[in-house]
Order: sequence, then C-alpha cells, then structure tokens
Amino acid sequence: MIRYDSKSFLSLMQLSGSVFPRSGKYAVLIALVATVLKYADVSGIINMSQIQTGKESTLFNGFTFTLGFILVFRTNQCYTRFHNGAHSACTMRSKMFEAASSIAAFSTHEVAKREKAEEFLHKVVRLFSLAHASALEVICDLPHQEFPVLDLDGLVAEDIGDLARLTGHLRVDLIFQWINRVVIDAVHSGMISAPAPIVSRVYQELEQSKVEFNQMLQIIAIPVPFPYSQVTMVLLMAYSIIAPVMVIFWTNHPATTFFVTFFTTLPLWSIEFIAAEIEHPFGDDVNDLPVFDFQKDINQSLLLLINPCSQKVPRLSPHADLSLHSSHCKSLRQLTKELETSERDCVDDCSVCDELPEEPLGTGELRRPREGEPTKVKLPSSQVSHSPPARLWLRAPTDWSIPGVEQAQPMLIKPATAVTDVQPIVLQDIKCNPKWRSPEEERQSTSKSPGVIEMWSAVEQQQALCLDILNVLKEVIEQIKNESRHIVVI
Repeated sequence: MIRYDSKSFLSLMQLSGSVFPRSGKYAVLIALVATVLKYADVSGIINMSQIQTGKESTLFNGFTFTLGFILVFRTNQCYTRFHNGAHSACTMRSKMFEAASSIAAFSTHEVAKREKAEEFLHKVVRLFSLAHASALEVICDLPHQEFPVLDLDGLVAEDIGDLARLTGHLRVDLIFQWINRVVIDAVHSGMISAPAPIVSRVYQELEQSKVEFNQMLQIIAIPVPFPYSQVTMVLLMAYSIIAPVMVIFWTNHPATTFFVTFFTTLPLWSIEFIAAEIEHPFGDDVNDLPVFDFQKDINQSLLLLINPCSQKVPRLSPHADLSLHSSHCKSLRQLTKELETSERDCVDDCSVCDELPEEPLGTGELRRPREGEPTKVKLPSSQVSHSPPARLWLRAPTDWSIPGVEQAQPMLIKPATAVTDVQPIVLQDIKCNPKWRSPEEERQSTSKSPGVIEMWSAVEQQQALCLDILNVLKEVIEQIKNESRHIVVI
C-alpha cells in the first residue's frame, strides 16, 4: 500500500498508485474531440449554432447533478467496504496475537516442565502464524507460499498433507480447531496452569478473530451491486459524449475548448477509478491493504513471545520513588542514555577497585579512607547454602558524618549516652560486583539447555547477599562506636 507524507507536496505528485494517468487518458481524448469540433465550427466546416435550442444548459446541469450523485454514492459504498476490510484485518491480527499471548502467559513456569512448556509454546507460535497466513491467502486469493510462515517445516509431514488437501476457508477452520485441541491438551497435561475460567479468555479471543475473518469473507463474496456500477459507467460515457458539444457553445477558441473540456471530465473519471480501486481492498495492488506487512508484523509479535525477555517478570528498582511525583517522569530514550552513562562510570570504578589490595573489614582498626578512595570489603560466608560468594565495594564520602548532626566543637559522648539512638553512617555509592560461580556438575547439567533456570533460586541469592551486606554494615557501626571521638553531638 502506498504511504505518503500529507505535509509534503512532492509526495502527492507521485504516479505510483495514482488514478490520474488512467483518467487523464479519457479526459485528453474527450478534450481533443471537443477541440476538433470547435475548430471545425470556427473554420465554417460545420455550423454548431443551428442545433442550439436555448435549454441546453439546464438539461446538461440536471444530467451532471444526477451523474455526480451516483458517483458519490458508489464511491462512499466502496470506501465503506475498504474501511471495514481494514478494520477486520487489523482486529483479526490483534485478536490472534492476544490469544497467543494469553496462552504464553498461562503456560506453566515449573522447572521440571520447562522443556515441555517451551516446546508447547513453539507449537502455538507456529500454528498462529499459519492460521493468519491461511486467512490472508483466502481473502486475497494469492498463493500460499507468498505469505511467510514461521518455521512451517517444523510441523510434521502428515499435518502439512492434511492442510494441502483442503482449500479456502476449510483450511482456516482446521487450523483453528488444531489450536483449540492444543489448548485443551495443555490444560489436561498441566502445561497451562491457569484456572479454567481464565483460560476461557483464549477461546473468546479466537472466536472474535474468527468472526473478523468471516467479515472479510463477506466483503469478498458480496461485491457492490451490479446496477450501481452499470448505471454509473453508462452515464459517465454519455457525459463524455455530451460534454464536448456543450463546451463548444460556451467557448470562442479551440484552445479554450480543450482546457475547459479536460478539467470538467477529469474529476468525474477520477472518482470512478477511485471507487474501482478501493472496491476490492485485498490483493497485491499498490492501493490495496498491506496484507504482506500484516503477516510480517504478526510474525514479529509471535517471535517476541518466545523471546526470554517476555518470559521474565519485571522488577522494581530498590531506589524507585513510590510517591510517583510528576517531576520524576522521564522518556525511555532519556533513561536509556542515563543508564548507559552510569554503566560506563561503573566499569571505570570497577577497574580502579580491582587495582587496590584486599583489606577485610573487622580484622583490624577501621582505616579512614582518603577522599574518593573506595574501600574493598570481603563479605563473610553466606548463611544460605549454594550461594555464590561476592565482594562489596564501599566508597567513602568526603568526610565521616552523621545525618542530622552538624559539625561543632568535638566532645566525647557520656557513657550513659545510647549510641544506638544515633543514625548509622551513610556510605555513598555502594556497588556490588557478584561473581556467580556454579558447581561443575550443575554447569554440565544446564549446558545443554541454556534456557533452563539454574538449580539455585535467584531470590535466595539476593536474600543471602542482603544478609551479608547487613553484617558488614553492623561491623562498620561497631567500629564507629569504638571510635566515638569522631562523633559530634549538638
């Protein structure tokens, strides 16, 4: 389908998909006939004034009004068909994807059934791609191989043979029945873990997509009534014969006759050809709906369902602001640039930290780092089994300080003063560089299936890492308690 920029005048001058070349041929031919007649009248070869009756203008205006009304009505009916066809095609595509997306969301996430669930999801994706391609093949009357299907060779030869023996909408009916059977078998086998009332949503979306497919079949099977097309064409041809004669009475020069005839017949023929173009919205013409793009779009959407990024649950950052003020709104592009910048800074900081010697915390006196110097801390052993070791990097602030406590003359805290009432020290830029290491036997068990979740739980690892960080912070607070001379109280 031709796409153009409505703000650009040059894009409107393209000839691809335009009706002006065809309507211009008829208009030029009729204008040349009128020009020849006018030249013969001016030269005295014929005398057109003898056929004037004085009522030609009134009759011609009434005839032109009738022809214009019929043309507008026919064009309106054709545009309604075009709009309904476009709406049904887009709705069918969206409903099919919603059904496939629901099936993917309802599929089980158990580790023991991960491989079977992945195979089930791949089967669903192929069937939906085949269903959409078969539906477009029926409404467009184009060869099946013209519409790309996701890995059609992945289906068994017996199923392909069953499809090849059917034609028309029967092939689409069979594929929809296959999808229904696949969903039912998945519910019984446990591949779909959602309750039955929720799974019924899949059948509702499939039913709606089937209804939209039947709407498109109705547009193809029921054309514009033949009497409208016949009357329109007959009256238009009659106008093309009468218009040159009438223009001769209104002009005084052959050149004027040519331009007046041309610009009065060109719009009428253009409207007729526009109606003929949009009467059949499905096909491979330049003004038809982009059915091939529809198939490519749904293939891309179905491939997204089997992408690992669509199988995970998004998480909220620990630094997320739960108040959601309007001042915190950012565009995706702006946030992406900020994350890329922070990643580069993190890589630079880690390269500096790797050059420093290891100094475990808690084994000696707390050394006050210099400004900008990171402190390398070795975490204690985790309390959760099979949790990977990690290192914590603590970047010290420009000066040791306690929030809410201003700098004043140093004074010692009395023994009765509860140090625990003071807020703990704030350490800036806490960075964690976990080095995940799985046992050798677990790596061998998961090497053949990269998509399988590791045997240990990621949630338990995060819990273990948080416990380790809390232990380190407790040691930092104990060191601050021991060196109470750095604490200033107002």
